[in-house]
Amino acid sequence: MIDSELHCAQASWKWAMPIRPERAIREAARNATAHRATTIMLILVTMAMTTATFITAGRAAAAEEAVLHSVDNAGPRLIEVTIAEPSPGVDVSTLDRFKHIDGVEWVLGLGPARDVRSSVTGARVNVAARDLLSPLPPEVTIDPGRSPRPGEAIIGADTQQRLQLIYPSGALLDSGTSRAVVGAFSASGAITDLDRLVLIQPGATSAPSQATLVYLLADQAENVAGIVREVRALAAVSPVDSLVVRTAPELVELAAVLSGEIGGLSRQLALGAILVGVVLVALTMTLALSSRRRDFGRRRALGASRSALIALTLLEAAFPVAIGVIVGTIGGLTAVVLWMGTAPPIGFIVAADLLIALTGTAAAIPPAALAAAQDPVRILRVP
Repeated sequence: MIDSELHCAQASWKWAMPIRPERAIREAARNATAHRATTIMLILVTMAMTTATFITAGRAAAAEEAVLHSVDNAGPRLIEVTIAEPSPGVDVSTLDRFKHIDGVEWVLGLGPARDVRSSVTGARVNVAARDLLSPLPPEVTIDPGRSPRPGEAIIGADTQQRLQLIYPSGALLDSGTSRAVVGAFSASGAITDLDRLVLIQPGATSAPSQATLVYLLADQAENVAGIVREVRALAAVSPVDSLVVRTAPELVELAAVLSGEIGGLSRQLALGAILVGVVLVALTMTLALSSRRRDFGRRRALGASRSALIALTLLEAAFPVAIGVIVGTIGGLTAVVLWMGTAPPIGFIVAADLLIALTGTAAAIPPAALAAAQDPVRILRVP
């Protein structure tokens, strides 16, 4: 008993003097270990709060991500530029200027459409072909085969079926010129129409082709309008009515509405779950600190400041709260993945964990401040 009182007195005397952060952390860790019941209760409360946040708000965030992804695939960020006669189109240097517009992810330039047909193998039917005047975007994959060299061609998945080619090979007749087929490609997202085309890499000796069909992808739907204005200015097409720009403004508005509605729901659910958890953490700390009033009184009597006692209590609460957040995140994410088949966005996960950890720890401030504000003389007075 005497040794215990001496230990408490020594610890209190240390807290009456300036203390380094690492020593404060060690002291808080020892207190958390010594008061196992409080620590276990805080872990369970924080774990339940985190799990509930991910099962409710996390599930809503995962649903929002899936819905917005499906809308995004429909093309709210895609800009289609068509240049009709009598304008010849835009050259490769103009396509390069399009690439440098702020907010543009990629540019795909295609030459005028023309008919080609299979020369030896496959059905002898006409299919549409265009010159490929820019690199292929990430949404276009070549499998099997390889990228075309000058004078070579790749065929879309639909075109391969029309030509009745088991394997994308052979040659195509292009106005009397033979074009070797070196692969098949498939397009995804908003440019799936490319699958019905043959894309030909212009030969090194052929006349420069002009782009009459240009696709641009904006990095964000809200940047589409600004990109369209710059495209019209840089294209310098004459006559002006030869330039036709197509976008999907209704999809842009739909994405904004869905993001606001579903995002608002997920935030409300998260705040509700966190608020309940904060109240439970505050009650747990209040009950735990009420049994340690004499310890706080000894520290105050020996000169420890109120802010030092509050800081010690916050550090002591931070350990179980952090453990509860980690365990709750693992359990909540597992439940969401099993339920939805996909996880919430990484930004939501990080933000939710930080918010729960900070609010859970901050919930210990009122009971800690109340305990530190007690008069040490009255607490230590022997009846």
